[in-house]
Amino acid sequence: MTALVIALVLAAGLIALGAWGPKLVHAAGPSFRRRPRIAVGLLGTGIFLWIAAALSLAPLLVWAGTGPQILSDRASQICVSCLQATNPFASAQLPWAPPALLTISFSLLALAGLIAIGLVRLVRTERSTEQLSRDLHAQGEPRTIAGATVLVVPDSRPLAFTFPARRGGIVLSTQTLHQLNENELAGVLAHEKAHLSQRHHLTSQILEALPLLVRRIPLVSATLQSIAELQEIAADNAAQREVDTATLASALLKMGGGSAPSMPAERQGVAVLNAAGSGRIQQLVGAHAGKTNFRPALALTLCFALLGAAWLAICTPYLQALLQGCW
Repeated sequence: MTALVIALVLAAGLIALGAWGPKLVHAAGPSFRRRPRIAVGLLGTGIFLWIAAALSLAPLLVWAGTGPQILSDRASQICVSCLQATNPFASAQLPWAPPALLTISFSLLALAGLIAIGLVRLVRTERSTEQLSRDLHAQGEPRTIAGATVLVVPDSRPLAFTFPARRGGIVLSTQTLHQLNENELAGVLAHEKAHLSQRHHLTSQILEALPLLVRRIPLVSATLQSIAELQEIAADNAAQREVDTATLASALLKMGGGSAPSMPAERQGVAVLNAAGSGRIQQLVGAHAGKTNFRPALALTLCFALLGAAWLAICTPYLQALLQGCW
């Protein structure tokens, strides 16, 4: 009975955090913006801890009861012995629980499905990125600007974005070169180089692999949006070490909405990060102004830590049983 109660509490916590977690994410925004790189790691880890805790509900329910026997006597006895060895609540089991094999199979199938869909999405993103990179390299001209190797493409819009290093790195449009002065261009290049050095593409591609069903969970959706914003802020912080804030803000204002995601439909769903975005100017000029309430960030961190602890507590006995030869 104890395992069933814990499972219900964990399920309720997952539902509550999944539904109302976005409020915590938004409230924690000001404190996250002070340490964007740490916040990206925390939020990214939090997404996977939420998923892991949700998948661990099935193994937890196995401890709730003995359930009906669906295997042969000998195989059933072996499975029962292994499960009893992992179960800290063996003395409080219920006879009407679902069959353990079916319960665990559900969790394993869900995990396999997530991995399979994630791999498919990764491959698609990689192919789309490679194709776009080839198209732009066919149109553009490599140049060295301010010590950085840049692909300059003909375009009437002020564009600046970055592919993963293996796909070509920084891309600028001819309009960007005409529109920005030397210092502003240095700021944009510093921003784009920060995306590469901080490996933002890797983080984005891993998160992009999440299935659409998972991405529609309010907590996950809000977290992904926050991570994208924090990556841009982290790149801005790096750029501010190269140029002054006014120069960088001026460059962003001139760039306006010029970014890879605003390009035509065939350029959607690729691994690019961009420097444009007038919405970040307010963050630049008003960064760290006034006092920051860290309580929402601490509360969200505590929630993720509790999910991680629950996942470890449930999975560790199963792992120990496997390592001891119960397979």
